[in-house]
Amino acid sequence: MKRPNFFILGGPKCGTTSLAAWLGEHPNVFMSTPKEPRFFDTDYRLVGRMTLAEYENLFACASEQHLWVGEATVRYLRSHVALSRILEFSKDPRFIVCVRNPIEMVVSLHAQLLKTGKETETDFIRAWQLQTPRSRGKHVPFLCEGYNYLLYGSICLLGEQLAYVYDKVAPNRVCVVVLDDVGKNPESEYHRILRFLDLPTDHRIHFPVYNKAYKLSPMVAKSLRTAEIMRNVLRIRKAFHIEKWIMTWIPRILGHPVHQAKLPPLFLAELRDYFRADVKKLSGLLDRDLTGWLTSGTLSSRQ
Repeated sequence: MKRPNFFILGGPKCGTTSLAAWLGEHPNVFMSTPKEPRFFDTDYRLVGRMTLAEYENLFACASEQHLWVGEATVRYLRSHVALSRILEFSKDPRFIVCVRNPIEMVVSLHAQLLKTGKETETDFIRAWQLQTPRSRGKHVPFLCEGYNYLLYGSICLLGEQLAYVYDKVAPNRVCVVVLDDVGKNPESEYHRILRFLDLPTDHRIHFPVYNKAYKLSPMVAKSLRTAEIMRNVLRIRKAFHIEKWIMTWIPRILGHPVHQAKLPPLFLAELRDYFRADVKKLSGLLDRDLTGWLTSGTLSSRQ
């Protein structure tokens, strides 16, 4: 039985879902289902974590034609134990690391956590301010498995996380993908990844975007019970490929809207100051000036 030999890591909302889907359609690549097994990040609480046998069984259908067998658990990038466990499990694996502007990412992450029920604080500024008490176990929503899901700042320190990867893995076994580049020219980035994996082209010309940023106003459930229903409906829709238009009815039935709002200039400046050193670190690691991320236009609190 084949074991995974490459892993897609990344920050939240960095394009990993699309990349995993594209690669999974290449004849020489096998991707796990589910995309994110969440097996190696044992420093994060997870209800119903897979056993080793269950994890290995995800790749049971990989055949000799599949030169690369992979999975795409984004949380491995920020886990303190996942990388070491992967390196013990897999022989000479390769890693694809997806990154993006951390200021855009942090507000997108907040919206995503609202959608899944892990977050209940609708005001992103307030959620940001709650990081310290939450790190002490206070104000953690009932449906959130642990406080480390809600530490927005540290989750989005991609320079620090990539430095940790480079400390463990030779740079020639790591391919970093910047979401901005994928958005501008997905074909070019896709073929760069194929070259990294020493794969021939599959002549892909269509690059659909999966798991787009949540376009509906994120909803906060009226009660813990309805929050759980919302999460289960999302799981059922994914499992049975139910049409996405059905999701437009969930807000009307189960929640109340969270309206979009511009981040105040002073708070936006606070975010830029917080991420400034880390963006410079990431720029140095990639030998590329990414400091323009710190001077981009005013952001909405829902992106």
